[in-house]
Amino acid sequence: MKKFLLTLGTILSFISANSQDYLGLSTGNYAGIHGLMLQPANVADNRYKVDINFFSTNVGFQNNYIGISRSYLVNNRFSLKDYDTYQDFKNRVLQENSVKGNNVQLRLNNRINLPSVMITTGSKSGIAIGFQSRTALAVDNLNPAFAKQLYEEFQNAATYNQPYNLSGLNMNALTWFEGSFTYGRVLINEDKHFLKAGVTAKYLGGISSLYLNAENLNLTANNDSTISANGNSVRYGHSESDISFGSLNGLQPDANGFGFDAGIVYEFRGRIDKFKFLKYSSEDAKLFTSTRRDKNKYSFKVGVSLVDVGKLTFKSTPLARDFSTNVNNININNLNLQSVGALDTFISQNVNYLNNQTGQEYTVAMPTALSAQFDLHLARGFYINAMGYVPFKELNRNAEYRVFTPNYYAVTPRWESRIAGVYVPLTYNNNLSEKRAFNIGATLRVGPLFVGSSNMLSLLKQD
Repeated sequence: MKKFLLTLGTILSFISANSQDYLGLSTGNYAGIHGLMLQPANVADNRYKVDINFFSTNVGFQNNYIGISRSYLVNNRFSLKDYDTYQDFKNRVLQENSVKGNNVQLRLNNRINLPSVMITTGSKSGIAIGFQSRTALAVDNLNPAFAKQLYEEFQNAATYNQPYNLSGLNMNALTWFEGSFTYGRVLINEDKHFLKAGVTAKYLGGISSLYLNAENLNLTANNDSTISANGNSVRYGHSESDISFGSLNGLQPDANGFGFDAGIVYEFRGRIDKFKFLKYSSEDAKLFTSTRRDKNKYSFKVGVSLVDVGKLTFKSTPLARDFSTNVNNININNLNLQSVGALDTFISQNVNYLNNQTGQEYTVAMPTALSAQFDLHLARGFYINAMGYVPFKELNRNAEYRVFTPNYYAVTPRWESRIAGVYVPLTYNNNLSEKRAFNIGATLRVGPLFVGSSNMLSLLKQD
């Protein structure tokens, strides 16, 4: 199992480095349903009469502490089978990065698009029905010395009996389901000027949630088997689901809510006359001027969208409450923590709760973001897109916890047609490290199939 998890983690580290899903593809003219997650106005005047998604997924994994050896992957033709033990895997494949301060960070996000459909309902309108499963995990301000001890499986004797300051450690995790309905309409279509808008209404089903915030906590590894902990303010809670480390039982929502996306797009159609033609009306027996629906007619377009607005209210389980602790010499080899419920029981036996209230309610805000997009048509099927994506925390300010939202910018040159497309997003994202803030990605689309990564630069750089 350990070998499988390490292999999976290594694969994930190459998949994506940004939280905006389907980066590059989503800003194209043939993204279909996948373009609505960034800009719901794209459902109107779409290039498709009908677009059906059977299954697609976007996975993103980032951390600033453990990397993988590029030379190992290249020399072994990207095979991860040439090792026998965990120690061999670490020595040959993994690399540690030097992190200053309590600043080890980790991000994991996953969006699974389930069967969904988008339909053009007329010359001025379109609708879409979508179903998605989403997961987000963020860990911030982890002590590097403690991260190394975990990495070494508590075999790092150099820091035995030295307390790790875990104050400021913060972890938030959320898994939720979305059922959505999108409607978009053309508002203005006057020769060279074109304007459309769209909105997505969402049902939010909170499957599971967990938070941990250590305002004051110190932990000591006494040896490879025992630890001690001292802290007077640790905030801890999670939803009522029976969450095991191998499965999520039931998949019944612990929280229900509603959210929305909204967007607007303006197009300047400086060459609109090239797309007009005469059409005969059998009813009136007259010729009239019509415009081709199958072509992208803009010289440039500008869009603004607000996405992932909403929040969920959970009730925490009785044993998951804020606590203080002062325990010594806990034998970690005897712990059998196969579920969050087992962890709750262990915590309850070794802490002092800071309040007597059980089943407390807490709210989690969605990863609300404000995005602006600019798309320039260069020639034929060649385009270049510039896009900004920033957190928008003005809404749901009273939420106690919030899903992590990245702050990044992307420029994406692309070539695309109805049957194929090539997208090369160049992104700046300093959410983890200024050193690794710049990335280059690539996506290939052929017909209804696509595959891509927003982080190809790691394969080109020696580190």
